Amino acid sequence: MIDSKQVYQLIISQLIEDGYTQAALSVSEATMTPFSPDTHQRGRLTHLVSLGTIIEKDKGLLPTNADKEDMSMHMDVNDVIKEIRGIDLDVEIQGAAPYPNFQTKYTVSHKNSTTCAKFDPEGKYAATGSADTSIKILEVDKMILFGNSKGEKDNEEQTRPVTRIFYDHTACVTDIDFHPAQSLIASSSLDCSVRIYDYISPTAKRSIHTYSDTQPIRSLSFHPTGDYLITSTDHTSLRLWDIESQKAYISPRTELNHFGAINMVRYSSDGKLYATCSQDGSIKFWDGITNDCINTITNAHGSLDVYSVQFSKNRKYLLTCGKDCTVRLWDITAGGRQIKRIYCGNSKGPVQHWEGKVPASFSFNEDFILTGDETNGVVAWDTRTGDLVQKLAGHNQLVRALAASPTKAHLLTGSDDHRARFWVEEATETQM
Repeated sequence: MIDSKQVYQLIISQLIEDGYTQAALSVSEATMTPFSPDTHQRGRLTHLVSLGTIIEKDKGLLPTNADKEDMSMHMDVNDVIKEIRGIDLDVEIQGAAPYPNFQTKYTVSHKNSTTCAKFDPEGKYAATGSADTSIKILEVDKMILFGNSKGEKDNEEQTRPVTRIFYDHTACVTDIDFHPAQSLIASSSLDCSVRIYDYISPTAKRSIHTYSDTQPIRSLSFHPTGDYLITSTDHTSLRLWDIESQKAYISPRTELNHFGAINMVRYSSDGKLYATCSQDGSIKFWDGITNDCINTITNAHGSLDVYSVQFSKNRKYLLTCGKDCTVRLWDITAGGRQIKRIYCGNSKGPVQHWEGKVPASFSFNEDFILTGDETNGVVAWDTRTGDLVQKLAGHNQLVRALAASPTKAHLLTGSDDHRARFWVEEATETQM
């Protein structure tokens, strides 16, 4: 349970973040709580209040439509809730979603394959990780501005999108994740380490924390509160890290483990569940509090490797991608029943099983499923119908990383061609 001192620290940190330094000092003196201008609790109070508001809304504790005259102060919250709930295939809608029109706005280069990509929770920053051991931090607005100005020399320096580059790892970067409330980013690597960086502070040029393991680390995911980080490795066990104490926990119930290396781990939006996928061909669902496995889908992709897992925003569905060249959608509320299967291979020839991690992701509003394919492209599929709606050409080798912004129609893709591409959905003539 959180104590009063922690609450006071959150209040002080929020006041500092909002520019009320004198008020923060007054609270610090009145409560005898340390005043910390450089705290990493930036924005965490707002984040926690948002989570609580969403829970109250779901439980019917917030005003309903009958109270519309008093709802003006809740409208922004309702918009957020609508976005968080995402796609619901049980609710019929009239008409299909407009076809997307993603166009490359900016390209960033690495010295080796781009292996992972991620947006921060507000969609303001993005990051790429590479087999060249580097992590690049990109500012989204600057990528858009740079693309619009076509890199004009007179303001190229001011609009340069890559704001930070970190080189602390000594082997391929396998996964990255932004902290949900603080200016921190975590990265995992085949060098058996997790590193935590402050990507905003100009004085933090190296990682500020390092977590070491005995196995190459394949994936990681922050808990929605930001208090914990879970990692998967070449081993069959997961490791749960306490961010504050930097101590790790491994479940003693080894009989629940996978039987092969765990390719990816991801938390649901409320932290009540997390999902894993493995080389053993299975998908597992875990209780986010007890860390017990509560359901297993064996042979989820024809007994072949499962590469990626992603929850829908409402935690009702799980999106997976596997070595069998398919993307599948599972209904979690129906015990993990498969409800959609999309083949992403080359239809002109025999199935060529993908090698290495191949991504799949929902778009920001979950109207589309985005995947790599065997033609070195990115493909957008209609989530409801499974129809192909756009092919995004630009990469000339296999796409290994794919991330969608949580707030806007922006994408970030990475490839074996050593490049990452930032895509923006632009209006077509029919949409204008």
